[in-house]
Amino acid sequence: MSKLKNVVHRDEELVFLDSFIDKDNQPDLKPNNVIIQGYQSCGKTYVVEEYFKQQKNEILSCIINHKEIFSWKNLLKEISRASLQTLRLKFSNYKVSNIIDPSGTEHFYLLVRFFSQLFSDCGQQIDEAARYSFYVVIDKIDQLPEIDVNTFPKLIKLHEILPSNLKFKLKFIYTVENVSFIDKYASYDIPTIVFPRYTADECLQILLSKKCLFKASSQFNEKLVDEIGIKDTVPRVKNQIVEAFLHFVYEAFYLYTGSNLQDLLDMAFLKWPQFVQILNNDNYANEVDMYKQSIDLWKNTQDYLEENIPGNNKLESQYDLSDLSKYLLVASYLCSYLQPKYDSKVFAKKSALRQGRVSYGRRAKFDFNPRHLSPGIFPLERLLAIFQAIYPYSDRDRNYTDEEKDDINNKHFSGLIPNTSNVEVYEAIGELISSKLLLPSKFLHASPLNSNTKWKVNVPWEIILEISSSLHFDITEYLQ
Repeated sequence: MSKLKNVVHRDEELVFLDSFIDKDNQPDLKPNNVIIQGYQSCGKTYVVEEYFKQQKNEILSCIINHKEIFSWKNLLKEISRASLQTLRLKFSNYKVSNIIDPSGTEHFYLLVRFFSQLFSDCGQQIDEAARYSFYVVIDKIDQLPEIDVNTFPKLIKLHEILPSNLKFKLKFIYTVENVSFIDKYASYDIPTIVFPRYTADECLQILLSKKCLFKASSQFNEKLVDEIGIKDTVPRVKNQIVEAFLHFVYEAFYLYTGSNLQDLLDMAFLKWPQFVQILNNDNYANEVDMYKQSIDLWKNTQDYLEENIPGNNKLESQYDLSDLSKYLLVASYLCSYLQPKYDSKVFAKKSALRQGRVSYGRRAKFDFNPRHLSPGIFPLERLLAIFQAIYPYSDRDRNYTDEEKDDINNKHFSGLIPNTSNVEVYEAIGELISSKLLLPSKFLHASPLNSNTKWKVNVPWEIILEISSSLHFDITEYLQ
């Protein structure tokens, strides 16, 4: 095969991949399933995409992005949708049958029926003796949520269930990160291509190959032309500056990112605008001067929570969370450190706690401080219930009579006065989960959509106290 222009340091892996792919329209001579194993940011997905992009006129293929999958049923639908779209582009005269509906393939027997009808209809558009392989690439199948242990064996045996007289042969390629996933299915003896981690020198060469992304920066070009006075027709100076910058990034942060090229590139994009501001007539031609004047950029990653605020001598914590997310975080802390048996007394009405819980009686005093324990786990329904109880009204500062309070509470808890839209609440919960402020009790296939998943807060008392203070919410009363 011809070498891929945009792929470097993966020649051996490309040879192995090419040997497993059917390019001669002889499906029975090539394996029906291939696994590509490699750790994060080792180029496996990129290599497969570039390979099939180059061979798009010879090989029928579609790629399933793991970011679009949230369950095994959704995976089957996405396989059907992508396959139908690929064959439509290949056979422009193909008319979709009425019974072919990608959104209806929620089970494997429906997927078999879908491909049987699809391949049968498309087979009428080609010669009688022609045979094709159709490749479905599933990216990071071991990282997909809600994928049970039976999904993968069913996929690798799917080609055996389809009718043998079809002119298309369904084949799968899977990219996998964890070796333990392959060990579970070692008895199936599936051909596996291993992508090793990039070495330090390879990381540097790949990083330097991305310099065109930085040279195209409008801020960089304006700086060179307007302030330094270098014409845009002098590529040598551009290359010299960008290569020096990428060397600085590599030397400063390779020990921090390791062989993860994506993290290294993200760090370069983060530092590039600040580096451009430092360039001037005195340092642009001297790498040592550029490094000395930009040395503050290479001392840290600038991903800390605290920063020095201008005009203030002390450090102030910065939390980029909305008030809605902060209340959910406070509610999750209460869920983790309060026993559920007290919820009905503490959170039945908001006014009860502030009035001393006279009408509900007082709780027995703890023999120990619950904050000294590790956080407990709780279901998402309990978090939403406590959040509903502590989230304030929009006009909470108004002084109400007792009758008005009772009327508002009754309407509030009956759903007549909603706190906020459900979409905003679930978006805030997703923000806390992605920020690792809210952790699942078990990390395997954890999802807010799974009712069996339990959660726990991942924030210390000092930060919760500071967040609750910013909301003017006294959390200490709930933990007395």
